[in-house]
Amino acid sequence: MVSERPFCWQRSLLVCLISMLFGSYQFFLQGSTAFMVSELTSDLQTGLTEIGFLSSSFLYTYLLFQLPGGYLADRVNLRVLLVCGCLLMAFACWWFSVAENLMDAMVARGLMGIATSPAIVVSMTLVSRWFPSSWFPAMVGLVESLCLIGGAVGPFILPELIGHIGWRSTMAILSGFGVLLACLVFLLVRSAPSQSFLPADPTPDIKAVSGNKGYIRLIRNADFWLCCLYGFGMFSIMVCFCCLWGVPFIKAQFPANPDQAVWMISLIYLGCAIGAPIMGGVASIMGDYRIVMTLAALSSLILSGCIIYLSCTFWIMATACFLLGITIGGYMLVFTAVKQISPSGVAGLGMAAVNGCLLLGGPVLQPLVGSILSVRGKGCSDALTAIDYQWALLPVIICQLMAFAVTFFLTGRKAVPQ
Repeated sequence: MVSERPFCWQRSLLVCLISMLFGSYQFFLQGSTAFMVSELTSDLQTGLTEIGFLSSSFLYTYLLFQLPGGYLADRVNLRVLLVCGCLLMAFACWWFSVAENLMDAMVARGLMGIATSPAIVVSMTLVSRWFPSSWFPAMVGLVESLCLIGGAVGPFILPELIGHIGWRSTMAILSGFGVLLACLVFLLVRSAPSQSFLPADPTPDIKAVSGNKGYIRLIRNADFWLCCLYGFGMFSIMVCFCCLWGVPFIKAQFPANPDQAVWMISLIYLGCAIGAPIMGGVASIMGDYRIVMTLAALSSLILSGCIIYLSCTFWIMATACFLLGITIGGYMLVFTAVKQISPSGVAGLGMAAVNGCLLLGGPVLQPLVGSILSVRGKGCSDALTAIDYQWALLPVIICQLMAFAVTFFLTGRKAVPQ
């Protein structure tokens, strides 16, 4: 029996948008160290290698605490979890702003990763509670889009702030934003509406597999692991190409326009921010996410291959980068798939595991591509050509081919009507 309460989308949207701000806050801060490298090396009296470890300490703790964060999202009050995360993030930003040595700074960055580890899963769990299930794919696309926008505006805002008031004052201001966000969450966010859109009485079968048995059933589900592989493969272009090796490749491909390489990478992020809600909306209308996942993976594979291996003009490359971003937006459908196959009470953990797999490509593929480049360039980065990068980026193409292949083994069950 489904609730008779009218659906108030304005209230639902307000609750979910505020929770999504936490995800934007996370992406905004995740790459912040890239804009204060010279200041950090001077103030903390450290080298570039240590700065690399400092930056990555955020990601390591974020990945490590994905499953605990997903478990908490299934078990505790979501408003309390968000408030605690915002306050811990604010404290970590303040600690970072007053750090006098590398160790303090690394611990503060690690706390940032811990604080934000449940951010995406909590937002998606709130979406599943505040919106009918038919809305879920589109709303998950909106969640991912807002998070990516947070990462996209960072390169425009952070350098200006750091240039005017310094990196310590900038981090102190961001700490204050965390406190403000915690207040907004406390005042306006509720863990669930007074009456859920889900059936009031779960079926005996769902009850029977909740709890520890639910986790076991999820782990034994082949679709769950296929979703993890799909997410890993689709997002590999983002965490490997966009986050590290895309800029030097484009500079090698277009030596006459080296300053435009960052702009091209930004087009991929912009396309992904637009494509994620589009893919979710199409999946909601069609009612079958598998078809959209297949088309997105195929399009992404073709466009990635064209960008990396075909010679073209600068503007054709820019157009292809934007279109690639749109097709990559299909990665967010793995959250829809995992939510659908998860037994009652374990969806948060399942989505957290998939979210971790999305980012796992960074520590796996980045050093692999770097190793291939080191071999081809014989240790000299200045000697690398576009052809060297094309060989080195082959693992990314293989990962995307894997993402396309696994879609044919997904069951593709349609969403249960609400």
